[in-house]
Amino acid sequence: MNLLQLNWEGWFYGLMNGIIGGAATGGSAWVGMATAKSAGVDVPTLNWKALGVICVSGALTNLFFYLKQSPLPAIVTAEKTTQTVTSERTVTTQPAEPEKPKTP
Repeated sequence: MNLLQLNWEGWFYGLMNGIIGGAATGGSAWVGMATAKSAGVDVPTLNWKALGVICVSGALTNLFFYLKQSPLPAIVTAEKTTQTVTSERTVTTQPAEPEKPKTP
C-alpha cells in the first residue's frame, strides 16, 4: 500500500534556514558598513533601527527565494507493509505420579 505524504518538517526546516541565513547576511552587511565608517568611508550613520531594517530585508529576500524554489513541501511516497504473525503453542501435561505409600 502506498501512502502519499507531504514533507512538512523538511520544508519548514529549509524555510527557517533561509530566513536565518538572510538575517545573518544582513547583519554581515551592517558590520561591513560599520567597518567602512570606522575606516573613514562616507557611509550613512548606523544605528539599531538600520540594523533591524537590513536584517529583515535580508530575511525576507531569502524567504521569497525559498518560496520560489519550493512553494510546497515535497511529496514523500512511503511503502506500508503489514505483517501478521501467528503462533501455535502445544502444551502437554503428564499425570502426576501417585504418591508412594509411606513405610511404617
